[in-house]
Amino acid sequence: MPSVARKAIEAFAERHGPHKIFSAPTALHAKAWSKGKPDPQYAVPTTMTGPTEAPGYTKALVIAHGLMGTTNNFYTPGTQLSRDLDGTIDGVVAVDMRNHGRSPHKDVHSSVALATDLLLHIGRMADAAPVTEDPPRYVLMGHSMGGTAVCKAAMVASDPHAREKVLAECAPEDVKERKMLEHAAVNFDELIAGVIVVDVCPSQRMPGAFNRISNDLQALMDVELTVDSSPKSVGERLRSKITDDMMRNFLLTNLISGRPKDGEPASWRCNLPVLRHSLDHLAFPITEEVEAEHKVKAPTLFVFGDRSPYNHAEGRRAIDKFFANAEQVEIEKSGHYPHFEQKDAFCDVVAPFIRRCLDG
Repeated sequence: MPSVARKAIEAFAERHGPHKIFSAPTALHAKAWSKGKPDPQYAVPTTMTGPTEAPGYTKALVIAHGLMGTTNNFYTPGTQLSRDLDGTIDGVVAVDMRNHGRSPHKDVHSSVALATDLLLHIGRMADAAPVTEDPPRYVLMGHSMGGTAVCKAAMVASDPHAREKVLAECAPEDVKERKMLEHAAVNFDELIAGVIVVDVCPSQRMPGAFNRISNDLQALMDVELTVDSSPKSVGERLRSKITDDMMRNFLLTNLISGRPKDGEPASWRCNLPVLRHSLDHLAFPITEEVEAEHKVKAPTLFVFGDRSPYNHAEGRRAIDKFFANAEQVEIEKSGHYPHFEQKDAFCDVVAPFIRRCLDG
């Protein structure tokens, strides 16, 4: 028999027309690493899915990047995990979050809006998956901003009765996203088999870090881009304002080269004004009362870099207020980007967890 989630999806489609909930304008651009024809460099080939498409995987890892990132941030760990988990998952799907990469630019950028996008994306994946006796099952993994998004998605999807209280915490401008999330939360509680949160706490509030990020984004906005602007030339102009070489080079991955033949200047791939304005909305807007009353039941793994400024005792103590079945691990000799700084150690930690979530 079809799963409970499938029945809910089919019932919604019968009432509102097929695919209506999954053709929403917040569709994300995604890259998928899936099983198929052997590739000489990787165990699986790299394929692309369009902005309104999603691969029909029954079991998959879905990855949400951090602020100013793209799907490319997880290309190397994504391909390694797809190889390590061959036989457990159909594929690894990394999504460009809204206002990043090749996904649409939107005026609202909050943890609720990001969670809505993720829920609708896994909804499209489930809708495209073959109908079997077992429901589609996905593990959500998010880094930093993406981590707060998967936390929010898991909390709302895990307990439909908590939906109204959780959504009441949303910013007033998230009206459209709230309505979409209300529909999505009804169908997706059993689709989330596990959650991996990378180097961020669910109640993280770091005004100092947000101020530094805000200044960095403003520095990018202040650079006058021309048709001849290159990462090297822009990087030199940013050096005095963004002194951290690693951070400056990371931000420069968002630069799109100009097209001199067309007279088109270089530009930033991400939506800088909205991102800078929305930093306060990326914190986890849930009160103590809601935290204690509604916990995520899905297995959850928090992965921290032992040297990361986001790894602090107060934030980690709050994890149990949100998650009933949470583990915490630290990756040695790593800062805020353990999947990049210590890729092998990171994959060695998360691969067994994913296997337990999907095979158990």
